[in-house]
Amino acid sequence: MRGAALRLGYQPNLLGQALRRGSSASIGMILPGLHNPFYATLVHAVEAALQEDGYQLLISDSHADTGTELARLRMLLARRVDGLLLVPAFAEGSEQALIEAESAVPTVQVDRRVSADIADSVGVDNTAAMRLVLEHLHSRGVRSAAYIGSDDATMTGRERHAAAITAADELGVRIESVHRHSFESDTGAEGVRAVPTELPEAIICGDDLIALGALKELRRRGAAVPDDVLVTGFDDTRFAELMHPSVTSIAQPLELLARTAVDMLTARIHGVGAEPEAVLLPPRLVIRESTTPTHR
Repeated sequence: MRGAALRLGYQPNLLGQALRRGSSASIGMILPGLHNPFYATLVHAVEAALQEDGYQLLISDSHADTGTELARLRMLLARRVDGLLLVPAFAEGSEQALIEAESAVPTVQVDRRVSADIADSVGVDNTAAMRLVLEHLHSRGVRSAAYIGSDDATMTGRERHAAAITAADELGVRIESVHRHSFESDTGAEGVRAVPTELPEAIICGDDLIALGALKELRRRGAAVPDDVLVTGFDDTRFAELMHPSVTSIAQPLELLARTAVDMLTARIHGVGAEPEAVLLPPRLVIRESTTPTHR
């Protein structure tokens, strides 16, 4: 029977099989902003990993709003998803959504996490990442820098800022200016405007969107990158590659990130594991034009 079905090109109904097992064969995922190219690429990697395991992905955008995040969560739970992948909008503000999610279905936090130890999480090692950035800048002769990033509302914002300050101090790089708001291009422009008249030797950005805004403002200001100031980003999105000049950025291992998150989630779905586990993945620095000046 099975051989005949395969010869005829029969495709099994995975949803029907799942329902007979008491499963919807679907996983929900909530992100804080699909306009960010990093999250669009992450979704693609997660969907591919889930398809390998026979699950379909239902995506929802919280727009970095806790009320919307909770509403999207309840909508996905009403659709009887087998599990949830959550990129929390905020370190504290998203705790209610995570507690509600974890009490209903297995849940894994991806990229970001809340400050409390509530559920499994997987993300890049932000401390190691910023160490790579500062070591690279130091090797280029940088001894003064500005930092532009997100505020303490997210754990990634906190960790990247703290790691940059620590690594700079250890390497003897003066952080002369700090501007923190959100992971948006406007923050990059605001941060450059906040820098004193005399630019530091480098500007370290908390993500590629911030770097995009910083580059545009530096261009308006008449500063040449990289000859007048070096600029780094984070996430190694397509923006980093396509910007002019192209931007040195931290690459997250997205396929590994997605595969790890899916493996952690399916293990929980099958009853494996007890205490919440936090997994940190290794970053990689991609060196491009924005930190390769012609005169150094």
